[in-house]
Amino acid sequence: MAALEREKDVVVWFDGDIEPGREITPEIRKQLRQTDIFLALGSSNYLHSDYCYRREYKVMLRRSKQGRPRVLVALVGICDWPSTEMAKSKMLPDDAKSVEEHGRPNRAYLQIVQGLRRVVRAVRQEKGKEQAEADRKVVAKARATAASRRNSKGRAVESAQSQAETRKPAAKVQKPKTRPAAKPRNMETGRKPKGASAPAKPRTTSRTSKPRRPAK
Repeated sequence: MAALEREKDVVVWFDGDIEPGREITPEIRKQLRQTDIFLALGSSNYLHSDYCYRREYKVMLRRSKQGRPRVLVALVGICDWPSTEMAKSKMLPDDAKSVEEHGRPNRAYLQIVQGLRRVVRAVRQEKGKEQAEADRKVVAKARATAASRRNSKGRAVESAQSQAETRKPAAKVQKPKTRPAAKPRNMETGRKPKGASAPAKPRTTSRTSKPRRPAK
């Protein structure tokens, strides 16, 4: 698996990487929660270990039913794996023969690495799709939030304009100015009412000279 590590396709971890002084169980549980691929090295010692088989392999096998992690078994030693739950999974090497009983061990290890590479490629594609879907949801949510803010702002502007229009004072309608009508003259007394101006008198021509006597 050194080639996969150099290509930065995988980050390999096993309990030998735990630093001295740190608790083993919490660190192992942490790594198991974060792993995408769980590779069990099938052997008689592995099946004999209650911790390896029951607390790790069987727990990860149950989690794999939810889609992740992928659980692989690489047979490195002769063991009674067909009578265990390992028989439910495809084994590596491809011919389901352990490296120990394989006629060509190097070829057996090559098949294990090639099978692991195929799984790494598939997991990477799955995670890429999941990331793309997550990014799409983030963008859609951001657009929906922006549209909601624009709509809220538009409604706030319309409300403010409506309130401003209702607060404007009503325009006063000015009545046209009219002159008071002239008061009529009292026909009975012949006097003009108080405050009324005298109408202009018509111009007349009168003769005051006596008429001439006829000539004798």
